[in-house]
Amino acid sequence: MENIMYIFPQRIKEGILLSTINLKKPIEEIRIVRDRPIIVKTSDSEHLIKDTMDRVIYTSKEDVDHIVCLASEHSMYLKEDEINKGYMTLKGGCRIGICGTVSYMKNSIAHHGNITSLNIRLQREIIGCSKKIVQSLIYDGGIYSTLIVSPPKKGKTTLLRDMARVLSDEKKFRVGIVDERKEIWGMGDFNVGMRSDVLCGCNKQDGIMMLIRTMAPDVIIVDELGGKEDAKAVEEAINCGVAVIASIHGSCIEDVNKKGLGKVFDCTVILGNEYGDFKIFKGGEEI
Repeated sequence: MENIMYIFPQRIKEGILLSTINLKKPIEEIRIVRDRPIIVKTSDSEHLIKDTMDRVIYTSKEDVDHIVCLASEHSMYLKEDEINKGYMTLKGGCRIGICGTVSYMKNSIAHHGNITSLNIRLQREIIGCSKKIVQSLIYDGGIYSTLIVSPPKKGKTTLLRDMARVLSDEKKFRVGIVDERKEIWGMGDFNVGMRSDVLCGCNKQDGIMMLIRTMAPDVIIVDELGGKEDAKAVEEAINCGVAVIASIHGSCIEDVNKKGLGKVFDCTVILGNEYGDFKIFKGGEEI
């Protein structure tokens, strides 16, 4: 939390610190929308940010512009590629989702401006959270290609980050990570293991093949598979003899089959609503 406070105007910073001092669970999101109250969310509650007079703090256009300016290191141009994809990533892996006015050129987003909404998602490490899952996926010195499935905010990225560390440091695999949105490794802020190589900010299609050609990984880890091109790159890696561990949004094994990924991966892990709650499927059967 402390490493992102620099992006806020002073009155908002003071309000956040004052209003969250007694929270029992870690903050997961800070939602800021122009001309509306600031909402801080934990896993089971949300809180309006207030000032020292117990008045709800509303954000202005100037507040939003201030946050965007500092988050982009005073240069929107430096973050243009990220912003046009709807986010910015801060040092430490914290991602800021962005909404505003989008302009197109030749069927692709050319500009994302007049920013009105920000969703600041805080990242964290839970050392050892993946050990049970990793142990179930190891076989005869190898690891099954595995798809991690859960709805948003249920810990997919946190799990992948720890899986990289466990596979690298404890199981001694050579791990390649394609960290397209700079959330798994951050910018060197998270421990992903001493045998892990990271391509930061690279798209999955390019990154997967670059790692295979140059770093000889035993396993490649990627977050949030998108369209058919991502799935094709994963299939190519597996056909090259490299295991892949990836994540997608979903809630059940049927969601995996609908997206045509059931036959690509050896195993599927469905994360539950509670920490440590999961199911593992192999060949369509729960194990």
